[in-house]
Amino acid sequence: MCRPSESQVSGEWMYGLCPAAMESPAVRHLPSHTLVSLPFAPESGRVHLGDGYLVRQTNTGLELYNLRSGKAVRESGIAPESLTYGSDWTVDRFGGRLAYTDASQTVHLVGVTGNASPLAAIDQDVAVTADFRQVKTWQARSWLSKPVSSWKLTVRNTSSGITTVVRTGTDARGLIAPEGDGKSPTGTYLFSGEYEWTLTARPADGRGAEVSTSGTVSMTRPPTGGRPPARP
Repeated sequence: MCRPSESQVSGEWMYGLCPAAMESPAVRHLPSHTLVSLPFAPESGRVHLGDGYLVRQTNTGLELYNLRSGKAVRESGIAPESLTYGSDWTVDRFGGRLAYTDASQTVHLVGVTGNASPLAAIDQDVAVTADFRQVKTWQARSWLSKPVSSWKLTVRNTSSGITTVVRTGTDARGLIAPEGDGKSPTGTYLFSGEYEWTLTARPADGRGAEVSTSGTVSMTRPPTGGRPPARP
């Protein structure tokens, strides 16, 4: 065991480098606990991890290794033009392709065989109370592992069981941050009480199921009169 001098995470994959222990670099597939050894000596700053693949910069160009089969399979070799003056390269942190520029600043994209990791919620930061007598918006932020084509935020009153769609959206990349104003789509304030919120998002690449994350929030509306509806 050693403390990695370099580590990277992309989707369900983690890359670690332990040169002090003279170990070969490796990538771990976290859900299956599969360890994929890489066929080159430890190198720092010359490897970028994508979602299910890895790109290595050598003295003669770029090498792309596909990891999705559980083995490091060299899939593409990029010509030395990717390393000429004025060129650059990177991998999409959301699981997409390798991209590099040549000396003329033309962008090239290199695809990878197989499927990326399914859409997942990485983290969230959602206020657990929303007193609309004092604030105008309820903050809700969710970080997702890759782009989505559409999303929907609903709240369900735990007393009445009534569910209300409070926000919807289309394309989002990495972060969904709707600001609820405590109102229904008709513009009226929701009744004060305890609510369960649910954010549902659909992956933009069409691969895998939609992802759903949820939590609770206590809402207080301004004094507008009326009583909350009873549970049917």
